[in-house]
Amino acid sequence: MCPEGKTLTYYSEIVHKANKQKSKVYRGTQCSKCPSKLLCTKGNARQIHVENRTHLRTQIRKLLDSPEGKKIYRLRQQIIEPIFGNIKHNLKYTMLHLRTLEKVNAEWQLICLTHNIKKIWKVKYPFNMK
Repeated sequence: MCPEGKTLTYYSEIVHKANKQKSKVYRGTQCSKCPSKLLCTKGNARQIHVENRTHLRTQIRKLLDSPEGKKIYRLRQQIIEPIFGNIKHNLKYTMLHLRTLEKVNAEWQLICLTHNIKKIWKVKYPFNMK
């Protein structure tokens, strides 16, 4: 639907290059005469993309919004997520640089080692941390 309440009709189906997901494209047919066109779109007609996985996302959202889902999701915050967040954000390790499984395992162990040393240092010398 557009802001004026007019229905958008099916136009085509596309595959996104980046994530290879299929989407249906809906386009307005009465946009050229519409007084709200400038509020609605910069192009010739309003166009929206609806991903084929939308129903799965709504199902997952319902599960996560339920009391049981919130309880389970809250466990992630206290178990492992803060560690990965610290490694990625604070230590700035956003990608591994080596190839082959053996080298990647060694690199990951070094990253974890630095994380653990920092935690030990923080406990032993809390006044030195900024």
